[in-house]
Order: sequence, then structure tokens, then C-alpha cells
Amino acid sequence: MWLEQIKKPEGMIKLLQALAYQIGSQVSYNELSTTTGIDIKTIEKYITIWTHLYTALFAGYFLALMSVFYYATRVAARMRRD
Repeated sequence: MWLEQIKKPEGMIKLLQALAYQIGSQVSYNELSTTTGIDIKTIEKYITIWTHLYTALFAGYFLALMSVFYYATRVAARMRRD
């Protein structure tokens, strides 16, 4: 799993802080590497991990909403029949 690739979680936190200061601005891997002292390949790996995590969380949220919607439509249809 990709979470096992994280060897230094403090580096991830440092990168998140650097990104937080850059909100609304264009950033580059080189700039992030210089700011944080983290290797560019590691920065790419962390961003890939966050992308996978975001996708997984969004998919889970979407499926939960769809199941609630499905349940609500079934209940509404049953109430109309009764």
C-alpha cells in the first residue's frame, strides 16, 4: 500500500505547511524542495499519496451519498404506494 512508503511523516507535515503558505500561488516542485529541504522525488511521492487518498475519500463519500439517495427514493416510492 502507498501509505507504507512514508518513511518520515514529519517531512509530509513540513510540505503541507509549505503548501498552505502558497495557497492561491503557483508553486513548483523545485521551489517546494528548496523551501522544505525535501528531495523532489519525495515531494512527488507525497503528492501522489495525497491524490490517492483524496480520490479514495471522495469515492467513499460519493458512494455514501448515493446509498442515502437510493434509500430515500425507495422510502418515498413505498410511501406513495401505501
